Amino acid sequence: MDINKKTFYTITFGEFISNIGDRFQKIAFPILIYQEFHSSFAMGGMVIIELLPQFFLGFVMGYLLDNFNKKKILLWSTLIPALLCSVIPILSKYSVSIFFYYVIAFLIPLFSTLFQTGFSVITPALFEKEELQKYNSQFQGVRTISKLISPAIAGVLMLKFNINSIFFINSASFLLLFLSILISYIPDQEHKENGNDDIKEIFVGFKENFTNIKLRISLLFTIVVNIAMLGFNATIIYYLQDQLKLSNSLVGIVYSIAGFGSLIAVTFLSTFLNKKDAFILMNISMATIPLVIMASGIVENWIFFGICYSILSGLITIASVSITTIQQQESTVYNIGKILSSSFVIATIFAPFGGILAAYFNWLLNPRLSLVILGLLSSLLVILIKSYEKKLTKKRTATFIKED
Repeated sequence: MDINKKTFYTITFGEFISNIGDRFQKIAFPILIYQEFHSSFAMGGMVIIELLPQFFLGFVMGYLLDNFNKKKILLWSTLIPALLCSVIPILSKYSVSIFFYYVIAFLIPLFSTLFQTGFSVITPALFEKEELQKYNSQFQGVRTISKLISPAIAGVLMLKFNINSIFFINSASFLLLFLSILISYIPDQEHKENGNDDIKEIFVGFKENFTNIKLRISLLFTIVVNIAMLGFNATIIYYLQDQLKLSNSLVGIVYSIAGFGSLIAVTFLSTFLNKKDAFILMNISMATIPLVIMASGIVENWIFFGICYSILSGLITIASVSITTIQQQESTVYNIGKILSSSFVIATIFAPFGGILAAYFNWLLNPRLSLVILGLLSSLLVILIKSYEKKLTKKRTATFIKED
C-alpha cells in the first residue's frame, strides 16, 4: 500500500472510532438538554448555537488550510474537542445554566468542522480527480457504518450507565483520532509562485463559487439541505420523546434504522454509481429529499418515521458526497480550501432558519405538521433552484452562439 492510501485509511479508521463517539454524543446531548430544561426552544437554540462558530471560522478556515501546516491544524482540531467533551458531565453534575451548555455547543462544532474541511482539502492531494468520488464514498461509508452501529450501542450504554459516560467515551474517541493523525504523513499543499498569501485571499473562494455555474448550483443546494436537515434534526428528539413518548433505547433504535439508508447509499456510490456524473446524482437526491421529509410527518408511528429517516439519510449521503466531489473537481490545488470554506460559510448563514422554523412550528402546531411544512418549503426552494439553473444554462448557450 502506498503512503497516500495508508494516510487515507489510517485517518479514516480514526474518524470511524471518533464518529462513533460523536454519534453517541449527538444522541445524548439533546436528551440531556431535554431532561434538564424540557423546552423545544432550548433544543432549537442548541442547533442554532452549534452553527455560529462554524460561520465565523468559515471566513478564515480556507485561508488557514491553503496556507498553513495542515497536519498541525488537524491535530488541534481533534485535541481541543476531546477536552471539551469531558467538561459536559461536570456541568451536568452541578445543574448549571443552559448558557454553559451553549458555550460547549459553540466550541465543539468549530473544531470538528475544521477537521472535516481539512480532510476534504487533503484528499485531492492524495488521489487523482477521477478517483475522488470513490474515496469520498469510502470515507462517507465508514462514517455511515459508525452511524449505523452507534445509536443502538449508545442506547444500551445509557441503560447500563449514567448518560454522562457517553461524553467521556466521545472524549476518548477524539484522542484516538488525534493519534491517527499524529502517525500519518500529510503532504503539503502547493502554492502559486509569487502568489499573494495576504488575508485578502479569504474572498477568492466566494468569487469562485459565484463564477462557476456548477459550484453555484451546488452551493444553492447546500443551503437548502442545511436548512432542511437543521429543521429536521431540531424536531427529531422533541417528536420522538415528547409526542411519541419513546424511551432512550428506542430513540437509539430509530437512529440505528436511519443508518441503513446511508449504508445502502454509500455502497451504491462506491460500486454501481462510482462512474456516474456527480452533478446528476446531486440533482436527483435533492429533488427527493423534501418529499421524504414531508412523508415522515404523515403517520404518527416510530417505525414509519424510522423508515423515512433511513431513506432520508441515504439521500442526504448521496447529495453530500456528490456536492463535495463537485467542489473538489471544480477547484484547483491552490484554492480548494477557500472554495470549500466559503461555500460552508454561505450555507451556514441560512442554515439557522431551519432550526428557527422547526422551533416555531413545534411550539405553534406539533412536530408532525412541522415536518410537513419543512418538506413543502424545501421542495419549493429546489424547484426555484432548478428554474434558475435552466435560466443560467440558456444564457450561457446564447453567449456561446454569439461568440461563434
